[in-house]
Amino acid sequence: MSKHRGVRTIVEHVGSAHTDEQLAVLVEVAKTKIQGEQLAFDLDALVPAQVTAPLMVIGPRSRVLWEVLEQAYADLGFDKVGRTRSNGWCRRG
Repeated sequence: MSKHRGVRTIVEHVGSAHTDEQLAVLVEVAKTKIQGEQLAFDLDALVPAQVTAPLMVIGPRSRVLWEVLEQAYADLGFDKVGRTRSNGWCRRG
């Protein structure tokens, strides 16, 4: 454990790797330790959108950010759950 500016950081050694395969195993072990009993989304499985032309922001940046967040929300399946405070309480427009 270390402490920097009042923030404690706990570091646990999970092993040493000498090959790419060993490193991959250790990364999975570390992810499992971090996740614990908590369920997690496989964000690595999300497929990035295909970009066919250079992107141009033609509206407020906050609107673009909100639309990206809404799409990610839908990609994860939360749009099928229904409207909640988290997906509708602060939206304008």
